[in-house]
Amino acid sequence: MRKVKEKLDGYFGIEVDSVGRSGGLAMLWRKDVDCSFMSALVHHMDFSVKTTEGEWMITGFYGWPAVGADLSGRLTTSGMLVMIVVLGMYHGRDIISRLIMVKAGDANRQSMLDRALCTAAWTDLFPFARIFYLAREWFEQIWIEAEGCSEAVDRGVEKGGGHLVWVLQECARELRDWKGMNINCIGKNIGRKLKQVEKLNTGLRTADNVHRRKKLLAEIAELRRKEEQFWRQRSRALWLKDGDKNTKFFHTRASERKRKNHIAKLVDDDGRVREGDEQVAQVAKLYFQELFLSSNPTVPAGVLAGLGSRVMAEMNEQLRREYTEEEVIEALNQMHPLKAPGPDGMNGLFYQTYWSSVGPDVISTVLAILRGQKSSRELNKTNIVLIRKKKAPDKIRDFRPISLCNVAYKLVSKVLANRLKPFLGEIVSEIKVHLPPGERFRIML
Repeated sequence: MRKVKEKLDGYFGIEVDSVGRSGGLAMLWRKDVDCSFMSALVHHMDFSVKTTEGEWMITGFYGWPAVGADLSGRLTTSGMLVMIVVLGMYHGRDIISRLIMVKAGDANRQSMLDRALCTAAWTDLFPFARIFYLAREWFEQIWIEAEGCSEAVDRGVEKGGGHLVWVLQECARELRDWKGMNINCIGKNIGRKLKQVEKLNTGLRTADNVHRRKKLLAEIAELRRKEEQFWRQRSRALWLKDGDKNTKFFHTRASERKRKNHIAKLVDDDGRVREGDEQVAQVAKLYFQELFLSSNPTVPAGVLAGLGSRVMAEMNEQLRREYTEEEVIEALNQMHPLKAPGPDGMNGLFYQTYWSSVGPDVISTVLAILRGQKSSRELNKTNIVLIRKKKAPDKIRDFRPISLCNVAYKLVSKVLANRLKPFLGEIVSEIKVHLPPGERFRIML
């Protein structure tokens, strides 16, 4: 909670610690809001809020709360306006019967246990209040063949209105609402169908049962193929093809990656061991701030005077020619479909599969940036990941940072790289000419 408050400057917050692995609540509010703490137990928090519209209560429940008489009385008999946020199952009929549901955007989330309820008078004060479910997800390969996925993408594109950032946000929202096939769904289906096959194996050998058994086995094989695809995407073992019944290998590889990538502790410059996410993050932040912040050095006059131009007029004419749609498509086709996505969660596979839907918006955005227009901040957002340099890293210098960029950002840089690639041999120094192409390009930049 402290980490969240540090990132959200301008907010107050309070939390109730969990008991073991259950419970735990937190609430944040802007510093300019008059919010007063009233009561809290393991499974509920209760606040009074004063605004220009009036005073009202907001109460959060998690699970099955032991509601005290004081709180229950305020909620059932008080004339105060009430807003209740429920996380998980709650059966306080005496309270819920007096309240109405707050809309969850445009979605019909019948399977969600989390919801918000309020008095009718509260909705009169805040008629445009909506619930938004936040999730960090990425596009799954197994969704492509599932019924309804393409339609969900088309709805997202239509709602995005031609603006790429909005298109991607709406596509992500539509895909979440669609609730495509996930690994839990696959596992349950396999288990259920295996029980049906076992039952048929012990039954009569009729023509109908033989046909049903054959059909079930085919369905199980297809589900196992999707299960293998799921774990391959998470294993990052993209060099190994799926379809060879490598599910166990992919699962083990994914679990091993998760274990290896977790940074439990670091030794700082003073030799002290820092443990926990908060302390580890602080060590990393200080190290990279010092490493990448400029000391504003001065370049002595004449240092670059002896360097001649290596980009000739004809070469420059080719580099500055108008960017085209074909170059953007070529850059996309050069991308691996299952490489780790950026903050928007959409990998290359999403763009390559649904190019007919999202392609026009992608092309217009990428070409606009290449032609000098300012890019959106959302497209420039990047996930920074630390990759270990050795087997047992204990200091922050034993890691190197990499950037997981959004595909639109990658397309811009890849189009530029492709445009420059034919001239690298003439631009790069002879000293670097024997390095691999990617290394030459990185050194030149």
